[in-house]
Amino acid sequence: MTRFLRVLPLIVASGLGASCAEPDLFVECKLDKVINEICKTSTTHTATCIVEKHPQCDEDACLKWLGHTPKCTRPCTEKGGECPSGSQCQPFDEKGAKRYCVQNGDNISVK
Repeated sequence: MTRFLRVLPLIVASGLGASCAEPDLFVECKLDKVINEICKTSTTHTATCIVEKHPQCDEDACLKWLGHTPKCTRPCTEKGGECPSGSQCQPFDEKGAKRYCVQNGDNISVK
């Protein structure tokens, strides 16, 4: 019983630390077959497909950018600051009203 009580505070503390961690961006997320088919082709330099409120993504958005593997991301603004280093804020639509962080390796700038 004493051994259990010593371990319990460590388990609780480690659980609390994990809940405060920065959400992981750019981890792979899955799109269902129908969405993948719809998002297969693009002739513009904007994001191909986004699923908001995606259950696998900490920040709710799963983005398939120009045919690359779908990845979790977050919304951003043109003024910047929301995207981590190694990524840029790119417009999702032609008007640039919606923008999302895109990893530099997947990125084609559309300024």
